[in-house]
Amino acid sequence: MWGKATRYLATGVMLLCASLAMAQTSYEKMEVGTVVNKGIERGTFMKPIPLPEGEWAVVKKWSENLEFSRGSLKFTRPQHTFLLKNTQATKSPIYAMTLSFNPDSLDVNWGNSKCENANPKALVDDFGYTPNSTLYVCAVTWQLSNFKKRVAGSAESKSKWDQVYLAGLAPYPDDISDNTLEVHVWGNKYRGTAIAFTFLIERTGDAQTDAAYASYVKDWVHATGVALGETLINNKASIVQPTPYSVQ
Repeated sequence: MWGKATRYLATGVMLLCASLAMAQTSYEKMEVGTVVNKGIERGTFMKPIPLPEGEWAVVKKWSENLEFSRGSLKFTRPQHTFLLKNTQATKSPIYAMTLSFNPDSLDVNWGNSKCENANPKALVDDFGYTPNSTLYVCAVTWQLSNFKKRVAGSAESKSKWDQVYLAGLAPYPDDISDNTLEVHVWGNKYRGTAIAFTFLIERTGDAQTDAAYASYVKDWVHATGVALGETLINNKASIVQPTPYSVQ
């Protein structure tokens, strides 16, 4: 009897472990075409980088070595970037996003600058941090129109960001919202990990003329930045999809 019970228990544990493994994907195993959800594993003893609800297909992937210096010492550290497309973009406000992070950065001073933007139309959130904080998070949100046209011409754009990031979405015009929020949320920990998101979100209001919509956007961005800060200090965190906006 105990032998059979033990086998059932072992089977249950194996199934549980398998389901947990499926919930997280190591960044080292992510290739173009890989579909991920829940979060991305970034190393032993490190909490995963959270992803919003949904399934995210890797559309583009690239890596580069960033150069740093400390005194006369010169060194490089890898940065990995993924362009992720929501496989059910018509059902979720976030239809695509980029994720960049540095898995090996224990000796890096990121040299942050003040979280600000000279354009008054940008929505900026510094989360109460300063450039000298050991933990740093910053968010800048742009309200965009005619975004489909911008993506379609991204490969020939003079903008390096458009060439590198947006060109990967050009084959999916039906999944792109013409009115879009482009939300950049990034942060780092002194001598620790740096993580940066850019969320492309269907825009259903005007933050310049509708105070309620502006508050709706700011609240979501702030909650997302707080979650990023928790991730940077190696706490478990989650990023939620924005709820549909209701006109007040």
